Amino acid sequence: MATLYQSHRRSGFSKEKNWVRTVVLYSIGAAVVYAGVLFVPVLWRNHKVNNALHESGNNAYRQKDDAALREALKRRVRDETDITLSDEQIEIAWGPEKKSLTLATRYEQVVRFWPLSARLVLRMNPSVSKDLTRINWDKKGCG
Repeated sequence: MATLYQSHRRSGFSKEKNWVRTVVLYSIGAAVVYAGVLFVPVLWRNHKVNNALHESGNNAYRQKDDAALREALKRRVRDETDITLSDEQIEIAWGPEKKSLTLATRYEQVVRFWPLSARLVLRMNPSVSKDLTRINWDKKGCG
């Protein structure tokens, strides 16, 4: 009957292979943390811009003026992130009879790889579509 040590030796594990495996796993972990540190803030800002688009789309139910929508969106994005949008970066498309709305933005974010002098430019295009028709509550479904 083989002892535990002998069966371990036959399985092909050795200290050299375990050492290499440990180094590889720590390297992969460090790369994941590095990528998170670089890209999570960029994605979080994009999420905040998307939320600002949704809020502006919801406010479009009351405010149907393009200039006022643009200004409110620019102010909201500037207050929540460090991104400054221009009028050319904001697209507003109304549906027939202003019963639907599509808001879209285009902007770039730069990711700098700090030990190196390399940089990556990400082009962001968040957009939302809103249905602005009034809800007609019928009396049958209300109780």
